[in-house]
Amino acid sequence: MHVEASYSKKIKNELGKTIRLIPITLIFFTLIFILFLFNFFKNLNTRKKAFLQIKKRELLLKESEEKFRQLAENINEVFWIGTHNWSSVFYISPAYESVWGRSCDSLYSDPKSWIDSVLEEDRQKVLSAIPDQIIDSTEIIFPEYRIVQPTGEIRWIFARAYPVIDENNTVSRVVGIAEDITNRKQSVEELNRIFELSPDLIGFGNVTKGYYTRVNPAYEIFGWPLDEFLTRPYVDFI
Repeated sequence: MHVEASYSKKIKNELGKTIRLIPITLIFFTLIFILFLFNFFKNLNTRKKAFLQIKKRELLLKESEEKFRQLAENINEVFWIGTHNWSSVFYISPAYESVWGRSCDSLYSDPKSWIDSVLEEDRQKVLSAIPDQIIDSTEIIFPEYRIVQPTGEIRWIFARAYPVIDENNTVSRVVGIAEDITNRKQSVEELNRIFELSPDLIGFGNVTKGYYTRVNPAYEIFGWPLDEFLTRPYVDFI
């Protein structure tokens, strides 16, 4: 038994040949369907490209974060990232534990706890250098200060902080670095000790003008007051 399709109609042309007529609505909906398939696969391809780009950016971001972490975790300086008002710490490098002698978790829990380690004599000058919140891109340079580790050891610290400005021109976060300069300070103190105690004349001067600007106590062997000694040219002591 043969069933004719309901969407078409057979007629004979002038030559007596049978032809099949297809309704215009069927042609229209067929074209719409083809167009739909075309746009569907086109959008699918676009979404695929967008997905791959997002994955690529995520991979690059992950690689950048890994490189940053490797750098931050393998330097002797303490590196940190926090909010502009010092209320939260997003990241603190492991060097904090060796320099401050306190755990990183303790700083995450209480972002201002690092101040507790600052020597009492230095604490006020440090606090005075820290604004309540950072509102512009001005670099913050802390005065050199001392901290006391839980063991009682005193360390000298030099720190600075840099505001990070976002696309709205506001401070989104602050990054900072704190350096243990204890060895440097001890070296300077040792040089000053040698300078002061040496029986030989040691001086610093202005090469252009030919005068001393600073001399150690050994200058006294020449019998001149310090003010007068500093006004005499080098050649008087050769």
